[in-house]
Amino acid sequence: MTSALWARRALSQVRQALRGRVDWRDIDVPTAPPSLRRWPASAVLRACGATCLERSLVLQRWESDHGRRVDVVVGVRRRPFRAHAWLDGESAPSDLVEFQRRTG
Repeated sequence: MTSALWARRALSQVRQALRGRVDWRDIDVPTAPPSLRRWPASAVLRACGATCLERSLVLQRWESDHGRRVDVVVGVRRRPFRAHAWLDGESAPSDLVEFQRRTG
């Protein structure tokens, strides 16, 4: 399976779980393919309009399956309300305060 096909499948499963109101910290993403190229997966996530949370959950699994443990971080701002998810180590908006974290 290519990384692009895997990303499409993983995104579909994440979306289905989120629609089913599964706690985002409990979503199980399928095992990533052995390829070391992440860019095709990232490109598919962009092309499919993945939200920041969907993208972060899928790429967290990718990183984990390739030997790099990273956390998904969710940050918020109260007024006006804003929320954003990213992988720990990526640049994060400076106006957000960490709200929750899913360890890698």
